[in-house]
Amino acid sequence: MTISQPTRISPQPKDFDYSTAGAYFLTLCTHQKTCIFGNVIDGKMYSNALGKIVLEEWSELEETYFKLDAFILMPNHVHGVVWLKGLSQKTNLLFQPKPNITKLISRFKMRSAKRINELQGRQDQPLWQRGYWDRVVRDETELTHIREYIKHNPKKWALDRLRPR
Repeated sequence: MTISQPTRISPQPKDFDYSTAGAYFLTLCTHQKTCIFGNVIDGKMYSNALGKIVLEEWSELEETYFKLDAFILMPNHVHGVVWLKGLSQKTNLLFQPKPNITKLISRFKMRSAKRINELQGRQDQPLWQRGYWDRVVRDETELTHIREYIKHNPKKWALDRLRPR
């Protein structure tokens, strides 16, 4: 008897172009929401060696097409704002794929998982949940609210819905 896997429904709207310039609020969770990146003590996040790898890989995302904004590492997830810059007239995409948020997150997840699995002596073990949450930031007021949410996330860890009970 074969058990079929449920069809995964993408949270991203089918009609939205994720290569559109602008700010994106992202949340990525660890596989099974396992707390492996460190601990929150007295409202402050203290990262361990695995958390430091995630921080390094996140900072590597900033490049020609992407600019990093607010970010927080939590024991089992990350929140960040990423800006996708517009393509200039001089951009030659003949030999490169068009940059987009989905590709950026895929690269981040792959690189951080590879490094962490190597450090732990594991092969091909999932580090991240499939998919991620995103929100297109619509205006400066919303961006300010998101930055505040990210900044104060460790202080609210006891109430966090992503925190395992």
